[in-house]
Amino acid sequence: MSRWQLDEESVATAVGYVLRVGVYGSAALLVIGVMLAVIRGPSLSLESDAPHTVAAVWSGLLVGNPASVIAAGLLVLLATPWIRVAISFVLFLHLRDRIYSAICFVLLLLLTVGLFVGAR
Repeated sequence: MSRWQLDEESVATAVGYVLRVGVYGSAALLVIGVMLAVIRGPSLSLESDAPHTVAAVWSGLLVGNPASVIAAGLLVLLATPWIRVAISFVLFLHLRDRIYSAICFVLLLLLTVGLFVGAR
């Protein structure tokens, strides 16, 4: 029985997969949100209906609010680089690659700090 081996190529494959899933998922949500907005007609105001918290996005998704679907697509797109770096960090730790683990950790820290500072 062959055991799954982790190497630099499989790290690159995993990271590429995460980026593809994030971008395609985000694009799908954005397209669905725009289609819902077009179907619902001019009575919908994306500016006034726009959710301002993650909880509002979630509750809007449950009722099919187009602004919430679009916001979810944008959140997925924004989260994709953070998830990519987090997965890279874990995989490099598993490979015991100290240099790349440290680089990923610093980048993850900067992305997280930027998220909270930018949220003000």
